[in-house]
Amino acid sequence: MNATFIKKVNLTSNIWSFYFKPYKPMDYTAGQFVEITLDLPQSSGGKPKRWFTISSPPTQTNNFTITTRLYPSNPSDFKQALSNLKPGSTVNISDAMGDFVLPKDETIPLVFIARGIGITPFVSMIEWLEQTGNSRKITLIYSVRTNQDVAFKDSLSLLGNDLVIAVDHLAKQGHISNELDYKALPAISKNRESRTYISGPEKFVENLRNEFMRNNYSENNVLGDYFPGYENQVN
Repeated sequence: MNATFIKKVNLTSNIWSFYFKPYKPMDYTAGQFVEITLDLPQSSGGKPKRWFTISSPPTQTNNFTITTRLYPSNPSDFKQALSNLKPGSTVNISDAMGDFVLPKDETIPLVFIARGIGITPFVSMIEWLEQTGNSRKITLIYSVRTNQDVAFKDSLSLLGNDLVIAVDHLAKQGHISNELDYKALPAISKNRESRTYISGPEKFVENLRNEFMRNNYSENNVLGDYFPGYENQVN
């Protein structure tokens, strides 16, 4: 399916949201992702396709957004082409897919753990819940390098006191193996029946999920969604 690029919006120093209008209505669930294909010069040798989580809620019916980091130094061919898109440009998108979505049982307490750009599926979920009037018990732990790296502040403020910003703490640890880490994750250490979602760079997700398994959490209650290509930047 094709989609028209509308605009890009700067959220932090290097995080941008890109708005697209699909040629026909999209059917997706908060937390899912799409594959986007761009026209790259054959001489570039770069990969023309890349996966992106949809950061907008399904209630945003006239367009959808993806959110990513753009580094000015040495960007990939794909990121450079994405950054250079002009309003009205056409891209190809796949159908939405993925099972990193909210449970149907609304009574299950939820714990979201995000590192850097891994916040995007949770923003889609939180905004969808707010706009549809659904109520869930959610605690979000959002790990960032600095306070300036916090994106989607308005959406996250909907969680009130259930939002924990962990500045440059989980970023270095990648696990929760000591008491200080557990203090940063209060809801998890108290309730093993919560459904825990972990999103961010691959190593971060893998290490943290393994730590939950070592601490006797049910594998079915700990879901991971990793973002390839961000290991060197940590976010």
